[in-house]
Amino acid sequence: MSAQILDWLSGFSWVVVRLCLFLFVALNVAMIALLVARRDRLLVQKWTSPWLAANAVLIGAGVGTLLLVGLTKFAVSAVANAGQMAVSFVK
Repeated sequence: MSAQILDWLSGFSWVVVRLCLFLFVALNVAMIALLVARRDRLLVQKWTSPWLAANAVLIGAGVGTLLLVGLTKFAVSAVANAGQMAVSFVK
């Protein structure tokens, strides 16, 4: 059971990381293309803060998911090992 949970967590985390990476690249390519096409200083002043916030959210979601899944996998492994040790002491 714990192996299935660990496999599912690994798959889930990499799906989220890939999605965040794709959106990060797409967002930055779109922003660069828009800035090169328009060359408008007002555009830079208006959209820099939301662009930086979106980048921070995407990076945070990708790294945070990996961190959270890693901690969860550690906890599941620890609980599974503790259960196995308890069973071995009873025998």
